[in-house]
Amino acid sequence: MKLDNTAYACLDRCQQEYVFRHVRHLVPTTLDAAAHFGTIVHRGVRALYDAQGLPAAFAYMEDMWREGMEAHFAESTLRNTLVTICASCGGSQCGPLCHESSQVPVLDHTRPWYSLWRARGLVMLYEAQWLKGVPMFEVVWNEGYAESATECALPDRCVRSLADGQLYAMDLKTTGMYVTREWQRSFEHSRQVAIQLDVLEHTLKERVAGFWLDTVHVSRSVPKAQDFSRYGPLLYSDALRAELRQQRVWKAARANDLAYAPQSALKNEDACVRYNHLCPYFDVCHADPIEREAFVQIRLAKGTWKEEVWQPKLRV
Repeated sequence: MKLDNTAYACLDRCQQEYVFRHVRHLVPTTLDAAAHFGTIVHRGVRALYDAQGLPAAFAYMEDMWREGMEAHFAESTLRNTLVTICASCGGSQCGPLCHESSQVPVLDHTRPWYSLWRARGLVMLYEAQWLKGVPMFEVVWNEGYAESATECALPDRCVRSLADGQLYAMDLKTTGMYVTREWQRSFEHSRQVAIQLDVLEHTLKERVAGFWLDTVHVSRSVPKAQDFSRYGPLLYSDALRAELRQQRVWKAARANDLAYAPQSALKNEDACVRYNHLCPYFDVCHADPIEREAFVQIRLAKGTWKEEVWQPKLRV
């Protein structure tokens, strides 16, 4: 198996979680609202870079939104996934009496801003912010699967700078966090970036000089121009890339060990809670060892878990 950043990150977080997800191939069937929302925004932006225009991007986003909801919710639940959103403030506090409000489908009533309405607004502003006016880049790769001899990734874009003629990887991040300078700077020394540089070079047969971070801040208020930022170019030297590559070689060796000896996985109890949510494997992992396999089979029988191999190539 060619590892990607998702698998490496899981291995770093907790070896036992890695065994559940990437050795046993167990995955919860519940839909994560934030992740699905981010995917919809990515798909809309990809359509823009394919020169399909906003109407086609919106239609593509709506189809994917509906498919995701139908895959995870019963029809009776789908009829109850509407909340009232105000077009002015972007929130749900105005109520149905506001003349600028309308009902829109949401995945999570506790976070109503993760709506198709919000995703469309972000994609529309993205076009106005970055795709009109004087271009900075020529896009040579638009959201696809790339691999090297040992690793794989799904780079969002590879662009040629019109300023210096060099290629750069560019990744779109949707985040509910406030975008700080420190968070942006973390991508100057990033395993995910280093992998993208390697696989793009292997695929395009041309040197990729560095990286641009393309960020959309998903706030609770109505989308605005300040929610969009770009940070770069972030240059990666050959020596730094070689060092980061060696780090991944050692991690890949440990992943190989776990494939043959999953019982040797080390638990990291500090990773049981992430972003105020329990690890999806928490209830099984903290049960008595003799009972764990029975709990796994119960979840598979009930359909709350399924067996699914992580295959980045099929996620394009």
